[in-house]
Amino acid sequence: MGNSQHRLPRSQIQALTKETHFNKHELQRWYASFVEDCPTAEMSVAQFLSLFGRFHPGGDARAFAGYVFRAFDQDGSGTISFREFVCALSILSRGSLEEKCEWSFRLFDFDGDGVITAPEMEQVFASIFALVGPGSVDLPPDEDTAAKRVAKIFALMDVDNDASLSRQEFTAGTLSDQSIVRALSLFQNCV
Repeated sequence: MGNSQHRLPRSQIQALTKETHFNKHELQRWYASFVEDCPTAEMSVAQFLSLFGRFHPGGDARAFAGYVFRAFDQDGSGTISFREFVCALSILSRGSLEEKCEWSFRLFDFDGDGVITAPEMEQVFASIFALVGPGSVDLPPDEDTAAKRVAKIFALMDVDNDASLSRQEFTAGTLSDQSIVRALSLFQNCV
């Protein structure tokens, strides 16, 4: 970490300590690790898939990693900058439930139209099921497929019955369902 190219400039540290839940020492460690893996300080889809796959060796991580990559890539550039990377990690690991809801909304609303449709949510859940592998999670019979899980979520959250979830419906429904709150809290302080 003594290498100056592996050090985050002071101005970026100051900005990121305000924008994230990390302190300056944590940010320097994250930056050094990030540029070690991504010498251009930009993470490509291929690099992200490789990294993501290392954490999920038992299942098929490709589809879900693609959705997560898109949610990390806030500016839609096709790469993840260090800022985008550390801001997403901050939310996922130390963010409030509201911040995690907002991030999760972006994950499911992959066409960016401001609402989540059942097909969007079903594609993401199918990718999660592929990631964890068949039979690795014991789910109740009414949630044991992506389609069943989505139908149950939409029955609870789609209060105006328009076949889509607005940001408000998604957030209110997520915060009122303890199983979803627990799932969003799994990453709390893991970093």
